[in-house]
Amino acid sequence: ESFSSARGCHLPQIRSGEPPQKSIIFMDPPDHRHMRSLLNKAFTPRAIQSQRDTVVELVEHYLSKVDPDHFDVVQDFSAPFPVEVITRMAGVPEEFRQQVRHWIDQGLECEPGEMELSDKAMEANIQSGIYYYGLVQERRKDPQDDMISRLIAAEIPGPDGTNRMLDDIEITGFAALLGGAGAETVTKLMGSA
Repeated sequence: ESFSSARGCHLPQIRSGEPPQKSIIFMDPPDHRHMRSLLNKAFTPRAIQSQRDTVVELVEHYLSKVDPDHFDVVQDFSAPFPVEVITRMAGVPEEFRQQVRHWIDQGLECEPGEMELSDKAMEANIQSGIYYYGLVQERRKDPQDDMISRLIAAEIPGPDGTNRMLDDIEITGFAALLGGAGAETVTKLMGSA
């Protein structure tokens, strides 16, 4: 009752009284546990190890492009690199991966002294959601070996105890959140290091 994610994750959202969109970040157990179990399968030690060659290739690619005498570690490396890894896992085509990063950056932006997201941030979040929703629709028609396709095929326990499939909004929320969590947080971690 006191500590619930279902009302939102920041004060303006909670104060609005409006229920947040369907997303794992806005769920409490047992729903959160069921959704998280889907992600756990994608991030087992074996699954992460299978990404090693991709990660090494991307690190070498971005580092080979920097000027060793003068470069910005965030702009030239830690911002563009992580989003390539996580969006590739999700199934985002190469030509949209950096666009996803720009939507993430804009979608988290707050004006100084403001607690609410700006109109520009809200627009970026909407564009990201529209993009991922379209990608989910594409994967429903033509499944691939990616996380979105696996989420489409996944089942979780429903309220009545029988298994159910995720709907397109849930998958869209999953993909958008994962993109942000896997890109923005790693960018900041590496920039801080």
